[in-house]
Amino acid sequence: MKMKKKILLDILRILLVALSVWLLCTVYSNYLDRQIGQLYQANKSYVDTINGLEQKDKGTALLEETFQNEPGMLVMGSSELSAPVPENPKKLMPNQYYPHHVSYTGHAYVQNALQGMLLGANDEAVSGADIVIIESIQWFGYENATGFLSNFSELSFLRFLKNERISEENKIYLCNRFIELQEANKHSLFDELSQRFSKGTSLQFIGRIADKLKNIFPEFFQSQIDYPQTHWLAKLYTSSSVPGRVVYYITQPYFTVREDFLELKDKFSTYQYLKSLDGTSGENTVHEIDWDQLYITAEEEGKAACTNNDLFVYDEYYTKYLADRYESLKDYSVNETTSGSKEWEDLKFFLRVCKELDIKPYVVIMSTNGLYYDYVGYDIKKRTEYYDTIEQIVNEAGYDTLNLKEWEYEPYFYCDVMHLGWKGWTYVSENIVDHFTE
Repeated sequence: MKMKKKILLDILRILLVALSVWLLCTVYSNYLDRQIGQLYQANKSYVDTINGLEQKDKGTALLEETFQNEPGMLVMGSSELSAPVPENPKKLMPNQYYPHHVSYTGHAYVQNALQGMLLGANDEAVSGADIVIIESIQWFGYENATGFLSNFSELSFLRFLKNERISEENKIYLCNRFIELQEANKHSLFDELSQRFSKGTSLQFIGRIADKLKNIFPEFFQSQIDYPQTHWLAKLYTSSSVPGRVVYYITQPYFTVREDFLELKDKFSTYQYLKSLDGTSGENTVHEIDWDQLYITAEEEGKAACTNNDLFVYDEYYTKYLADRYESLKDYSVNETTSGSKEWEDLKFFLRVCKELDIKPYVVIMSTNGLYYDYVGYDIKKRTEYYDTIEQIVNEAGYDTLNLKEWEYEPYFYCDVMHLGWKGWTYVSENIVDHFTE
């Protein structure tokens, strides 16, 4: 009898501790919500125009706050969003034609699978927002597992799997894609230790030990993955075996708690970031735009920036990345192709997610600097096939496109060999505004 009473008291204590922790976390979460709301309003203009921000690309709290009171527009892209030209859309929108706020997500290696996961994790936040995604031919080249994983969000993944509006087909696709890229990026713990503590460092003996252990332990014990817990969750989610399904359901309470923890961690990170800003940018400026004059200005600025080459890329870029090795780049990319790229399936995944969430993205099919791509041997026929294929896939899914294939050779349309420039961003921004205001 005493033993039973002791067990019941122990259980009661555990429940009381758990309840206290839950109440404390709830109070703190609500406090962070209020702080994030106030700090975002004080820094709204600056925060909206930043892309490549971890709290946007991997989190949920900042996007929820951004679109809480006004749907506005979300522009999803990659490195082109950081193009160093005055006509970057961050400086053209909002304007008198589109006065709503515009926010930007993505940077290098943030591509269709991650963009689809982001929407699936934040569909309530972006409900009603105008969505733009900028597709790049470079996405459909060689696959970069490291780039994917460096931009992967465990929180977004967990929320995506929990979203009841997302089909099993898309959840399983994302799980399998994640597993595939995780396993392609396996790395050796001992190799990492050997490199980190190489000869000449103060702890080089650790590197020597790692080298010896590498030859002793089998490869299985050496392999490391970046997100082990999420990896096993994805494995369990896609398992069709009875034991696999049983273990999946048994682990659900743990992953529910982990999701709550990651959400709280994201809120704290967002609060810390917003608190670090000066709080002076306030509301977005609504720009007054004269498109005709802007094209004239863009031409002049592009001409002034491109003086030391015939590729119409700005001088600093040419000097830093091309000048010293230009001759060796001749026909360098002759064997490159988009055919067979798994990015095609990722694109279809993104479009399926949009359909399930009732999102109608405007898809900008960015072309590239035709003069440079001709020189490196990436044939125009292959490029045109890519542009036409992606347009067909998007149109068949029921969405509109802006295909830039006709602008490959337009001077100053691109500022370097791949990123939109002075005239390019002017043209794209004008068409985005027209699309959502017509």
